[in-house]
Amino acid sequence: MATEILKCPVCKATFVGWHSDIRSQLSASLQSLFPAVLTLKRACDRSVVTEMYERCSGNGPFLLNKKLVERHSARWRGKVARYADHCNIYLEAASKGLITALPSFPEPPAMTIVPEYEWILAVYLQDVLQRLDFVKASITSTFGRILKMDATKKIVKKLQGRSKGTAEWCVNVGNEHGQVLMSVLTSRDGKVGLAKMVNGLMDRFAASRKQPPEVIYVDRDCCSGITKNMFHLWPQMHIRLDIWHFMRRIASGCNSEAPYVWNVHAEAL
Repeated sequence: MATEILKCPVCKATFVGWHSDIRSQLSASLQSLFPAVLTLKRACDRSVVTEMYERCSGNGPFLLNKKLVERHSARWRGKVARYADHCNIYLEAASKGLITALPSFPEPPAMTIVPEYEWILAVYLQDVLQRLDFVKASITSTFGRILKMDATKKIVKKLQGRSKGTAEWCVNVGNEHGQVLMSVLTSRDGKVGLAKMVNGLMDRFAASRKQPPEVIYVDRDCCSGITKNMFHLWPQMHIRLDIWHFMRRIASGCNSEAPYVWNVHAEAL
């Protein structure tokens, strides 16, 4: 790939023409025409990166790496077969006396090694960073009439490197269509860790002039008043316990021999 080197007259720093700092100054339509995601030593076609968009338990970077190896192997075998066919043409021509000097045929080059799945995941993360503004705009323009707030520890256990151990909970807020309105990582549980998230969510509805949600389903503190105090700008919103957590509490109360203190009123349903 040929490009030019640009120099900043202020800081005297130099950038190649395809650097992200240079391409980010272009419009979104022009940036979409760039056919690859570039790293330090390699480039990845965007058609490969788009296969990572629908990630699930059976579709990840490891499986994509295996598919790429199969595709590259099949294409390499086809090229080697065509190379052998062309060599046979010259051998037949030499046997028939059509050419006097028998040419020497070098061995075909070995197949280029496909990068490991770690590199594919790094490329996918770079593509996500390039689309970060669009992703933020899509999330912050999502609203709902019925909300669901739940916390999990499964996501924070996947953090590695410097981020490992810096978060305790991942709190997600979704609507009745299964869309995510907000997702945050907190270092503690309770009102202190969620105050900024709740205030930001209420400010989003207010800035967009949207009606507050009618009901929100939570996994705890539906009757103690803690959640209601957090959403103080939405006094008309009903707070209910999620049915899945309600069934788990029923099972715990029916199966445990220890005394179980019910903290759920009938209106929680």
